[in-house]
Amino acid sequence: MSSPSEAVFQILLSLADEPRHGLGIAEEVERRTGRRVRLGASTLYTAIRRMNADQWIQEATAGADEDPRRRFYSLTPAGRRVLEKEAMRLDSLVRDARGKSVIPDEGRA
Repeated sequence: MSSPSEAVFQILLSLADEPRHGLGIAEEVERRTGRRVRLGASTLYTAIRRMNADQWIQEATAGADEDPRRRFYSLTPAGRRVLEKEAMRLDSLVRDARGKSVIPDEGRA
């Protein structure tokens, strides 16, 4: 399996703590990344369809106070494994860069 794109990683990460609908995913990603990552509708829904087909995410039941027309998504166990594996890969790359003094050690600027 190749590494997921940043958009896919960010979508998976947005679902790590709770189910969300498409717009909620996009808003959470934008907020969390300080607007560095902005998911357009085409990118978002193409990724959602692919991740659903790959069984990384699944449709989830909306809360009683939610609009029943919205589709909510949650991580599957397979999706959580993909997310964890990619986060560990990225962490390893950052440790390598710190070891070569490309970026400062944590806590030092």
